[in-house]
Amino acid sequence: MHVVPGIEYVDETSPAHVYVLDDGGELTLIDAGLPNEAAKVLDYLRRTGRTPQQVKRIVLTHRHGDHAGAAAELARATGAEVYASAEEAAALGQHGLDPSQVRQLADGEVLPVFEGLQAIATPGHTPGHLCFYLPERKVLFTGDAMLNRGGVSGPVPQYTPDLARAHASLRERIAPLEIDALCVAHGDVIPAGAGPQVRAAIAALAG
Repeated sequence: MHVVPGIEYVDETSPAHVYVLDDGGELTLIDAGLPNEAAKVLDYLRRTGRTPQQVKRIVLTHRHGDHAGAAAELARATGAEVYASAEEAAALGQHGLDPSQVRQLADGEVLPVFEGLQAIATPGHTPGHLCFYLPERKVLFTGDAMLNRGGVSGPVPQYTPDLARAHASLRERIAPLEIDALCVAHGDVIPAGAGPQVRAAIAALAG
């Protein structure tokens, strides 16, 4: 599914979107889907005229199975490196990834995707949750830090062990950003004009 030029997501994965960033034919995946969804991602790439070998990196927002479950299989199939925060990397063994082989991303680190893909630490939903931001394009990938199911909101409370910290992360790290396209993992993508909705949703969060 096309979002904006160079950014799309795999149509068949559920419940979480797997994003494909196509930078001149070099591909980056943001999240990887459930453990049984590697084939869906690979089929999508082939169907859209790409090869698995074009995937150079798999960037994970966090450890949960609908986001990281297929990362090990996709890494084997593509040869791509897997990236995550240090806190999340330590937990990825549950998905068949050797934590020592996961490239650890620090808060603020920039990956060479488009004009620069920035990692933003947004702990709370998990201890090392990351959002990813393209400042030049004003595109935000939220992982589970924000959803858009019938309206933009923060994370689901029942799946967020430290809700206060998650809300603080959004107020401190996400609210100040200039956002045009909002690429949530769960719910509807907003391809343009998302900034006011994001700021309103964050302003409405509990303290």
